[in-house]
Amino acid sequence: MYKSILDEAINLKMKEFENRKINIQYSNIKQFLREVYFRNQLVTREKLINFVYEDNIEDIVSFLMSDAVINPKF
Repeated sequence: MYKSILDEAINLKMKEFENRKINIQYSNIKQFLREVYFRNQLVTREKLINFVYEDNIEDIVSFLMSDAVINPKF
């Protein structure tokens, strides 16, 4: 059940990146969720909904750049 909700949440967040013309992969957002957003808490539907609606694009980009995962061009 949570896998489909997780997929939907990640896909919605990816659309935000696409709208800003930032190239990011599904696995990058999943890594951010695992290592930062849900590091010490359970994944719940409510938390995934909050993740989608939060303005956290810069946080995700900062995390990925610190890991040298991406090098976005703005």
